[in-house]
Amino acid sequence: MEVQPRIISAEAVLSGFETKFPLNFLGPTRPACRNPSSLEPVDIMPIVWRVTKPEGARVLDGGETRERGGRWNSPGWAVLYASENLALAALECLANLPMTKRQELREMAAVGIEIPDGPALCLERHELEPHWIGSGGELWCRSIGDRWLEERSHLILSAPSVIVPRERNVMLNPAHPNINNVRIAVVEPYRYDPRLVAGTD
Repeated sequence: MEVQPRIISAEAVLSGFETKFPLNFLGPTRPACRNPSSLEPVDIMPIVWRVTKPEGARVLDGGETRERGGRWNSPGWAVLYASENLALAALECLANLPMTKRQELREMAAVGIEIPDGPALCLERHELEPHWIGSGGELWCRSIGDRWLEERSHLILSAPSVIVPRERNVMLNPAHPNINNVRIAVVEPYRYDPRLVAGTD
């Protein structure tokens, strides 16, 4: 079965996600217009999230995935992995850490990244679920991601999370020309609750 990704706008992919307004990232996705005629236009860009090591918080080249690859890229290709919200980003980061590193977790960084609106490839859950589980699942996903990276037609590839299929991850191609319009909106310390590793009595 060949998957045919939909091409929709990045803003549509992230409809309902956290965005630049308000500044604490906890409010509605758009400011309420009390009197639209009196307001200046506001350039609002969707925000996606990463949890990463502090030294890599302001690096957007996806270099850490080039050597070992990821779910949506083979080794040799770079991808910047992000999620629709901070909670999913934290879970994805934790799931990809070896158990020994989980037990020695130091302070990480939560990174909010503004992405420009524009055409994005969108993969649907019903298309992926029959294929992404099992020994060949990662290779199958990589074949789709590698083609997306090679064609460089779209900055963004959006796909459901394998961990939480009702939520979405957002992958960015650092080699796409529009990566220059991607901006870091916030970097703040993030520390995992010890219960996520040690559990409770």
